[in-house]
Parts: sequence; C-alpha cells; structure tokens
Amino acid sequence: MVVVFDIETTGLDPYENEVIVIGIKKKGEIRQWKIWEISDEAEMILLAVEEVKETDETIIGYNNLKFDTFHAQEAGDPRQVGERHVEDLQ
Repeated sequence: MVVVFDIETTGLDPYENEVIVIGIKKKGEIRQWKIWEISDEAEMILLAVEEVKETDETIIGYNNLKFDTFHAQEAGDPRQVGERHVEDLQ
C-alpha cells in the first residue's frame, strides 16, 4: 500500500509564498487541510505531518522531493517527521 501526498501553494518560493492546501490519500480515504479552514500555515502543516507519521507505507507524489517536502518544511515546523520512503513521480 502507498500514501499519496500533495501540497498546493500560492507560488514557487517557499520563503515568499504560502502552503494553502495539503492533501493525502491513505487506504482509499482522502484527507485535506485547507488554510481557509485552519488559518495558521504551520499548524496546518503539522496536522498533515502527524497524519503521515502514522503510516509506515511508501509516500508517493509528483515533485515531492524537489518541491513539496522542501516547501512544507520551510513553511512549517522544521522538526523531523521520521524516516520515510518517498517516491517522486516527476
């Protein structure tokens, strides 16, 4: 089984732009965290990271290694989220 991970941002620069939506699909269930529902970008990222930490599955997504994980780390709490296997479908 795999977990699909994706983020949407207001631009390409993690220092200037914000994460507005984070989505994961795990065990057929889609979860989304939206900035307009949570209001705090770092809190939104931490909530999504906590959900991902609960799995030992491979995480897949498009451009995860070059963009998504870097952008989320710069915008949120830089704490380690544990060792995970990430596959980039770029």
